[in-house]
Amino acid sequence: MTAPYFAPAGLDVWAEAIDRCVREGLEILGGRERADLMGDFALPLTATVGAHVFGLPPAHAPHMMELAGRLFGHEHARTPGMRAAQREFALLVEEALRTKAELPAEDVIGALVRARHGGAISGRELREQAGELLIGASGTTAIRLAYGAALLLRHPQTLGRVPAADLVPVLEELLGPRLTAPSAVGAPLARRVAAAALPALFARFPGMRLVGELTDIVWRGAIGDRRPVAVRVLLDVRT
Repeated sequence: MTAPYFAPAGLDVWAEAIDRCVREGLEILGGRERADLMGDFALPLTATVGAHVFGLPPAHAPHMMELAGRLFGHEHARTPGMRAAQREFALLVEEALRTKAELPAEDVIGALVRARHGGAISGRELREQAGELLIGASGTTAIRLAYGAALLLRHPQTLGRVPAADLVPVLEELLGPRLTAPSAVGAPLARRVAAAALPALFARFPGMRLVGELTDIVWRGAIGDRRPVAVRVLLDVRT
């Protein structure tokens, strides 16, 4: 029911919105000497794109994506903090679903709501699928953007000789299937966002340099959603 939205033709609908989100994300980085590509670029961009593609309330999208990542992280599910995060995430998902039922739209959450009303899935399945999609899209996209950029900075020969259109397939090989999760439902969206964001990032900051080594990057989470805590870079600002 949601697969068409992640197919190439379905993602083409969001190409202009994705490009606009990338430009806005780069503008936020403009003028800085240093940045954390995870916290300052990848996660905010994932949230703004998610607001469009999934049909999330823009005011709640960043926090929903943050909660989604935490729920699939390393923290034990029965800690008070995790239980509170689970309840808050469930409430936000419920609110998004209720809003979409009142104001239907052609987006991922809208498709799930229509399937529920058509009897294809239960109310519980509706909530579970919405949550799983948000969690999956959050991790796969952010890793490609932040750690993918770090890998390319440590492979300047690749970055220099590969055309922008071929950058993401080459990056997928560098990252490997363990990090890209190519069969995950959010993988096509992650590839599309990376194809728009990474060439634009390196074009805007051609002198960007990684702070430290790849081995210095700290990771958190477990198999389901393992991601860098931060990817720190020095920026060469061109306005």
